[in-house]
Amino acid sequence: MTVRTRLITITILGLAITMAAWGWVQLQTLDQILVEQQAKRLSSVAETVSTYYQHFPTGQGLSTLDTSLKEQVQTDVRLARIDLFTVVNYDIDYIKYIAGASRVRYEWPDSLVSTVAASRKPRFIRLKTADGPAAGLLYPVISEKTKATQFVVGVITFSRVNAEILSRAQRLLVMSTIGLLAIILMVLAVSYRWLIGRPLGVIVRAIDEFQTGKYVKRIPIVRRDEWGHLAEHFNSMAQEIEQVLARNQELTRSLEERVQEATRRVVELQKQVGQLQQLTALGYLTATLAHDLGTPLHSIAGLAKLLQEQGNRPPDEARKLELIVQQTERLNTVIQNLRRATRPPEPHFEAVMIPELLNETLPLVEPLTRKAAVAVHSLSATVRFDAS
Repeated sequence: MTVRTRLITITILGLAITMAAWGWVQLQTLDQILVEQQAKRLSSVAETVSTYYQHFPTGQGLSTLDTSLKEQVQTDVRLARIDLFTVVNYDIDYIKYIAGASRVRYEWPDSLVSTVAASRKPRFIRLKTADGPAAGLLYPVISEKTKATQFVVGVITFSRVNAEILSRAQRLLVMSTIGLLAIILMVLAVSYRWLIGRPLGVIVRAIDEFQTGKYVKRIPIVRRDEWGHLAEHFNSMAQEIEQVLARNQELTRSLEERVQEATRRVVELQKQVGQLQQLTALGYLTATLAHDLGTPLHSIAGLAKLLQEQGNRPPDEARKLELIVQQTERLNTVIQNLRRATRPPEPHFEAVMIPELLNETLPLVEPLTRKAAVAVHSLSATVRFDAS
């Protein structure tokens, strides 16, 4: 379930419960108003009957009252029954029916009439008759002399109109509630995109692009609400991450340059070592050849010189001996030149700076110093070695 569905569901449930409670209160208030109006109307009828009976308590007056009550009940379709009870000898336990008119069958309980007479307070009662819902009122009339209940008037009226009003009000309330919920649902559905959907989509896209390596991406939200607060925190975090990555890239480039420089120096040293090895091998080979060739040449040259010194040689032999001596000396010169060319240069002394010398030589032996756990500390031009 998405956040949108949850938000709409919770909102609808909350509104439905609120509207139901509000509707129930309104219906109860309307019912109370209708009941009060009925009670006032019944009280008016009861007061009219009691006033007539108080002024005409004789038998002829009762007969006229009974006729008047029947005419009133027949004329007013809302009236269902009017009854008049008297308290005999002011004994509330003994109630006597005097007169009345009725449209429906209903008898007031004697206990209820006695209770009203004893309490000396009107009592409104909801009734159910064969012709529909009704409302009744027992109205006690107090004697001015004895301050006791003199007689009780009972009036019953139909409540069909009130029931219809409540039913129509209930239907109207239900329909208005459903319409209001539908309108609120439409407003929520439309406003969700502007309030939640669009800012959330912007933030999600920015995060996705940030994860793909676009660290310069920022959330373009300038709203001063929760979304703006979230965007500010994300942009601040992205700025810090970008700075850290920039520092890491700078360190990486620096390390790469140092590695390349070290690699270049190692390659040069390897070339120099290779050249030295070649010169050493060539010098060894030259020395060997010079030794192996020099000895016979010296012998040949010495013998040739001895033969020259003996004299008395034919010109042709003398010329040939001289040629042999010349060629052996030439070969000896070639061998000596080859030995000088392959021989390492003679050592010589010159003034150098110790830090420069150490900077050039220490990197060459760094693997050996690390392997031997030797720490090198540079103090101006003085170098101190600590072996642990």
